[in-house]
Amino acid sequence: MAIEDKLEAAQRALDELAREIRDQPRIALANTAARPEARLNWVKLGRYIELSGDTTDAVQSRRKAGKWLDGRECKMVDGRLWIDLRAVEAWIDAW
Repeated sequence: MAIEDKLEAAQRALDELAREIRDQPRIALANTAARPEARLNWVKLGRYIELSGDTTDAVQSRRKAGKWLDGRECKMVDGRLWIDLRAVEAWIDAW
C-alpha cells in the first residue's frame, strides 16, 4: 500500500472518529430525555442561569419580592442557592 493510500485511510478513520465524538452529546441528551427519572429537578443557580438565560439579579429580585419562596422555587443548601426547575416552570405557566 502506497503512503498516499495509508494517509487517505487514516484521514477517513479520523473523520469517522470526529463524527462519533461530535454526536456523543446529542446521543447522551436524547437518552436523558427518554428517561424522565434521569432529569434533574434541582440545579445550582449558575446552571439555572446557563439553562434559562435568566440573571442572578433577576432571581434575587424575585426572592426579595416574595415571588419565589425558599423551599418552593429555590433553597439554600451549604451556602449555595439551588433552583427547582419544576417549580419555576409551574411559576412561568401560571403567568
